[in-house]
Amino acid sequence: MDLIRKEIKILSPRLTMRQMDLNDFDDVAEMLRDSRVMYAWEKTFSDEEIQDWIRKQMARYQSDGAGYFLAVDRSNGQAVGQIGLIKENIAGKTCWALGYMLKHPYWKQGYAYEGAKACMNYAFTVLKTDKLYCDIRPQNLASRHVAQRLGMEQTGDFIKRYDGKDMLHLIYEKKNIHQRIFKGIGVGCLIGGIIGAVSTIFLSNLLQSVIVGVAVAAAVATGVALWLCRK
Repeated sequence: MDLIRKEIKILSPRLTMRQMDLNDFDDVAEMLRDSRVMYAWEKTFSDEEIQDWIRKQMARYQSDGAGYFLAVDRSNGQAVGQIGLIKENIAGKTCWALGYMLKHPYWKQGYAYEGAKACMNYAFTVLKTDKLYCDIRPQNLASRHVAQRLGMEQTGDFIKRYDGKDMLHLIYEKKNIHQRIFKGIGVGCLIGGIIGAVSTIFLSNLLQSVIVGVAVAAAVATGVALWLCRK
């Protein structure tokens, strides 16, 4: 029997990012049929392709625990776009990537940044990913601006083949700093504890050796944490 995952909802101050299904066809179609929204993709979608898109997200929810979610404004129940987390191959590496697109009437209202920030937090705290990526066409200045506001840094580029075309994409990424700090502190404390224990062999005063051990543990933990944050 297949395991059915619990329904996923991600909240931001104004939005609920919820799982989409085929009942959301009209809202999804409003984006995927709009050449203004899809200009960086260099294509619009047919009805069949839209249904396939929705089914793909539904499959992702079950297999990966995330995908593109329908972003709904809680104040009026209107879908403003789709924002989410996708497992994809970027420059030969399988990773978690952030994706966002909005219906044209909702551009320049802060929805993309707000929803993407909530999804980024979900990726770091729930999915426990060490890094989050975003691949963006160079001419898509609005999406690049959102990534930069989120604190993501451009680290390279690669060619993605889509719909029979080779398309240059810029790579943006952000590290899960908090996870790296906790890992660093844990490793540092372990190393410091070992050094402190060894010091008891050379120091006759137990209290003195304990103080030395704690000081060393703190110093090593801080150093390891800072080193991991730089990687």
